[in-house]
Amino acid sequence: MRKYMAKQYADIHDMLFAAKLDGLYGTGVSEEEIRFCETELDVRFPDSFRAFLVEYGWGYFGNLELIAGLGSDIPAEWQNGANLLHVVTDERNGHLRFPNYVIPFSQNGAGDWYALDCYQKDSEEVPVIFLSHEQSASGVIAREKCADSFADWVFANLSK
Repeated sequence: MRKYMAKQYADIHDMLFAAKLDGLYGTGVSEEEIRFCETELDVRFPDSFRAFLVEYGWGYFGNLELIAGLGSDIPAEWQNGANLLHVVTDERNGHLRFPNYVIPFSQNGAGDWYALDCYQKDSEEVPVIFLSHEQSASGVIAREKCADSFADWVFANLSK
């Protein structure tokens, strides 16, 4: 991996590598691209998610499904679900109206989202929350924590 690897990310690095689906993941992005996205979204990504973006950018990883991210190598037909800037902007401006500190990165196939809860945007790690589309559509953002970090969420879901 380039530059650095967050301690928590190092713990799941091999699991992600083994779970990646051929041709369905990116080649990673630069720190500059990450900072641009953070500025556009007015958040600071946690270290383990930053490490994922640097290494892969985006991709399908076994039973994790699609993890939205960044990269010029996202296929055009996947921009709606794989480009993090597009996903977050759509969910902030769409009928679910996610608050600015919520960064959805993976759907579960039923319209629900797993998201980074960047409420404390200067934290090294932030929890991953589950957002029910039914609750969100009614204006309720129930911050149901499902992992202490992005790395913990990956580990829990790839360990199943």
